[in-house]
Amino acid sequence: MDLYINCYGAFLTSKKVEKKYLFIETEILEFQKNKIKTIQKYEKEWKAKYKGSSSKLIEDINLYRKANFIISKDQVSQSVNEDNLIIQAVSLTEELDTIINILSKRLREWSSLEMPELANKIQDNPEFVRKSLKKQESKLGKELSKQDTNQYHLLATKILDLFKLKQDNIVYLENLMKDYCNNTLELAGPALTGKLLKHAGSLKKLALMPASKIQLLGAEKALFRHLITGSKSPKHGIVLQHTYVQKAKNRGKAARVLADKISIAVKVDYFKGKPIGNKLKRELK
Repeated sequence: MDLYINCYGAFLTSKKVEKKYLFIETEILEFQKNKIKTIQKYEKEWKAKYKGSSSKLIEDINLYRKANFIISKDQVSQSVNEDNLIIQAVSLTEELDTIINILSKRLREWSSLEMPELANKIQDNPEFVRKSLKKQESKLGKELSKQDTNQYHLLATKILDLFKLKQDNIVYLENLMKDYCNNTLELAGPALTGKLLKHAGSLKKLALMPASKIQLLGAEKALFRHLITGSKSPKHGIVLQHTYVQKAKNRGKAARVLADKISIAVKVDYFKGKPIGNKLKRELK
């Protein structure tokens, strides 16, 4: 007796099929993930030697199609992980920043018809939006009708909702990173960690990068220009956003030191090592 196993079932044959068993969904996935285990199981139960898989045993093409659909669906599901979720959340934060800035500029121009001194006095957008909703005594602007003020108040209210959405998204992003890449989060903060993962594509790709490449992530255009035209080489990319680099007298050197520490932190995160984020942060200081 010969044993043949396809992705959708096991078959015991001599000159014809003597015995067959069609897999259920969990068994299809188990066979796909661990073929040896499935083969050994049926060799033992049916006391037969495994001979491989045979296209002659595809009795019903619909069974074969159904099994491959189950396998493909599982592979697509497995391909979605924390990297994808973090990248989506980071992209949302960046897009919200752009939208909020555009709408805040519109609100400043609109409310300035009634309160021009307020827009000049308050530069911080969240504070300005909140102030624009309150009744102000204006010496310079025109007193608008209630209908007119209600309309730009409506815009201000929607902008505040976007600020709230952004803050909620940042909290969500930070919670994701605490479980996934806590050491990098501790060292670089949620915004920079998210942008590094987005530029790299995944935690695995970031972990396999040398520190010199991490240092220049986000400066690809400047690096390309340097290679083509011989212009000045960039010394840092998005790591410039870290306060350690911003406050340093020699930003190039600071960016290199920070990239070295991030390189260590991200490798520990990817290979699930012990927490060292605080230690790296102290060394950086």
